[in-house]
Amino acid sequence: MPNATVRANARTTPKPKPGSAESIRRQTADLKFATALLKASQAAVPDTIESIVERGTAKRDAELDAKHELFGRAYARWLRARAALDDPDADGSEESGAARFKAVDEAARALLVTPALYDDELWRKWEVLEDYVSADAIAGPATDNRAIMALGCIKADLLRLGIGREA
Repeated sequence: MPNATVRANARTTPKPKPGSAESIRRQTADLKFATALLKASQAAVPDTIESIVERGTAKRDAELDAKHELFGRAYARWLRARAALDDPDADGSEESGAARFKAVDEAARALLVTPALYDDELWRKWEVLEDYVSADAIAGPATDNRAIMALGCIKADLLRLGIGREA
C-alpha cells in the first residue's frame, strides 16, 4: 500500500509554475546535480580504465613470471639430474644408478611438457631431444619413442609461439 500512497501524493502535489522561484530553484538544483554527476563520471572513467588496464597488465605479468619460473625450475631439475647421473662420487650400486636414470627421465619429460614462453626456451628442450637421440644412437632405439615425443612437444611450442609462420 505505501506505493499507492506515494503515487497518490505525487499526483496531488502541485507543479510549480514555469518561471516561478520554486521552478528556477528546482532547475538549478537539477543542473548542479547533473553537472556534479558528469564531472564525477569524467574524472572516474580515466582512473577506472587505467586501473583496470594496470591490474590486468600486472596480473598477466605475474602469470608470465610464474610460468617462466616454472620452466626454469624444470630445466634446472633436469640439469641437476643429469649432473647427478655423471657424478663420479655418487653411489655405484645398481639401485642407485637406476634411480638416477629414472630421475633424469622424469625431469626430461617434465621439462618437455612444460610450455615454452620464449623462443630461447625451445633450445633448452632441444638439448633434451639431443640427449635422447645421442642415447638412442649409443644404446639403440628406446622402446617408448621418447625422441618422437620430444619432437612433438617442441613442435607444439613452435606452433604456440608462431615461429615459422609466414608473416
